[in-house]
Amino acid sequence: DEDDDDDDSDDDDDDENDNNDESIPVPKRPSRVPFLTRKREAIRTLLDFDPNATEEKSAASSIADDFGYIASNSDPDITRAIRHHQTINMMKASLIKNSQHQSSNLGYSIVALRSTIPDAGRGIFIDGTARAGSIVAFFPGQVWPKEFLLQPTASSKAFFDQDDNFHLSLRYDGILIDSRRAPYAVLNGQHINPWALAHVVNHPPPGERPNCRTVMINFTQKMLNKKSSALDNLWRYVPNTYARQPSLFGPKVLDRDVILMHGFGLMALRDVRDEELFYDYRLSPPRKKE
Repeated sequence: DEDDDDDDSDDDDDDENDNNDESIPVPKRPSRVPFLTRKREAIRTLLDFDPNATEEKSAASSIADDFGYIASNSDPDITRAIRHHQTINMMKASLIKNSQHQSSNLGYSIVALRSTIPDAGRGIFIDGTARAGSIVAFFPGQVWPKEFLLQPTASSKAFFDQDDNFHLSLRYDGILIDSRRAPYAVLNGQHINPWALAHVVNHPPPGERPNCRTVMINFTQKMLNKKSSALDNLWRYVPNTYARQPSLFGPKVLDRDVILMHGFGLMALRDVRDEELFYDYRLSPPRKKE
């Protein structure tokens, strides 16, 4: 009988656990339709584009296309250049996602398309599936060591106050990444890292939770050993340069490894699949006017 009572109590515990499981809301996976529709129409835009035309044929050229680009606002030569780079970007994203090479078979890439947020311009989308904890983007631009920001001058304060697009990103150790002059989606010899688009990722709209978060990334001597010919080419993928070289007696002296460049990136908070990326800008509340 005692054994029977024990069995009954175990059943009760199981019932309680089942009930508790049912009470936990399971987050709904975002629909893939918005991304897949934008990607299809973006590819169609490139296929239908006539580089010899003096202007876009579409009657809706004054409206942002699925790249978030408004053709009527630009000179035809600029539009031709933009379409050329958009084609390269889409092709490289596809090659990265579908790579069969064992060392680079990620199964996902990122592309810049029209954001799902109305009137937000461009956004960055995951093409494929990135598992939780994956690095999904890097912040490009100039790196300002903390020691140069501790005592700002009037001119430097004015320089950093001009950030209407929120392209100044502060690491947790006080190092600043200035992405204001970084390209949005143009890959060339100077800006060759196809993942360096974190500065284009939007803040989530109301009711939407972030699916990625910022993370400090340090490019160390061990990672980028110049003595190794096999790693020499990795330098061209580091999307940052120092605006001012870190002081020899600054915070860098406390680092365990020799850091050749301080970087910043975005890491997936959960599995993300064919959807727009969002991270919390951690914006301060607007100041009340006196």
